[in-house]
Amino acid sequence: MSVVNLNAELEKVTNEMGKDIKEKDATIKSLKEELEKANELLKIGSQVHRTDEEIAALSPAAAAASSLLKSGISLSSIYAEHCRVRYVAELIEELDAKAPLFKQQREVYEAALEEIEQLQCSGLCHRELSYTSAELERYQHEHQIQSAQIKRLLFCIEKRTDNMENGGSESDEFLFNNIVELQQRNMELTSKLKRVETEQQQALLNYHSAETESLTNQLNATKDELSRLRQHQSKLELLVEELTVQRDNYKAMIEEGGSRTVSPPTSAANERHSLDKTNSDLAHYKQKAEFLQEKLDCFSADNSKWTAPTT
Repeated sequence: MSVVNLNAELEKVTNEMGKDIKEKDATIKSLKEELEKANELLKIGSQVHRTDEEIAALSPAAAAASSLLKSGISLSSIYAEHCRVRYVAELIEELDAKAPLFKQQREVYEAALEEIEQLQCSGLCHRELSYTSAELERYQHEHQIQSAQIKRLLFCIEKRTDNMENGGSESDEFLFNNIVELQQRNMELTSKLKRVETEQQQALLNYHSAETESLTNQLNATKDELSRLRQHQSKLELLVEELTVQRDNYKAMIEEGGSRTVSPPTSAANERHSLDKTNSDLAHYKQKAEFLQEKLDCFSADNSKWTAPTT
């Protein structure tokens, strides 16, 4: 079976080599024809004294060969350069043809690198988890041993305190069971106490945060109201100034006009009253804003005190 495969492979290689030889023979034949044409054109050009432009018009290849020959390059050098250029062109064509394959291989390579990185991270996490699990089991085992030692120690202390060295085994067992139960109850109460303290601290922090937010909103609303009142006060002051100018003008007209009487506008008193009310409201809102600011500062200080131990 291997001999058949070798014969088939040999036949395949022979066919490929035959194709290459045929292609090269055809190329050589074509080059020889071009060379013969170039030589004939050169002879004709030398006989009739044709210019390079006329030769280029007849045959561009002959013109290029003539230029190279005139520069001192031999025909073998021209052929070697032609083979090199053709090889480079074939190489470029092959690279262009294989460009999609190269792109696909690069994408596969990058995907493989990413997958390897993920596997490495997963392996690291798995090792970290295994180490943490082992440490947890060790601490749990040590905790059980220490709990048993503490129970035994409490039993011995209680027995010595109550002068029960000569007591029966039933009383010893009863005392030890009570100590075990008390120890478990103590641990449960300690855990509940820590949980309650944590919940209480979190509730206080939430309360302070909510209260601070509420005071901030009230302060912003008060500031907006103050801004609105100040704008209203500015408008009223401008109106009062205009009314004052009108009053002075009316007084001057009365003094100059004699019998002609002009009544001042009746709205001046109302505007003055409105201005006084606006000033009163403005003072009230200023006082309220100062109070809210002080309260907000107080809550901020308390909040910082509560958050300091947790950070």
